Amino acid sequence: MNLFCEGTHYVCGDGCEPYGRVLSGVPVGRVAESGLYGPYDPEAVCGRQILRGFIVAEAPFAPGQTRVPAALLWHGAVKASKVPGGIDVSQLVWHPRAAQIRFV
Repeated sequence: MNLFCEGTHYVCGDGCEPYGRVLSGVPVGRVAESGLYGPYDPEAVCGRQILRGFIVAEAPFAPGQTRVPAALLWHGAVKASKVPGGIDVSQLVWHPRAAQIRFV
């Protein structure tokens, strides 16, 4: 969770709803050292520069939780204009372990 940005990748709960939510559609890459996923970043050098997929549905998390299980879309179609935080599809490069996504 420390790699994700509040407001862009997730929202925190308020007084009525204590749980936060990782947003649907967030692009992710895999951090080589830990094997965990973080937000995709084409400028990263830790493994997150390879787009591995998109979070399929909102994933709730409790306050203080550091890992959030979420379903990953790694093969399919994504509407680029709806990606939280945006994505520049011109910066994507082919990689054998990258997600197989068609952008519409």
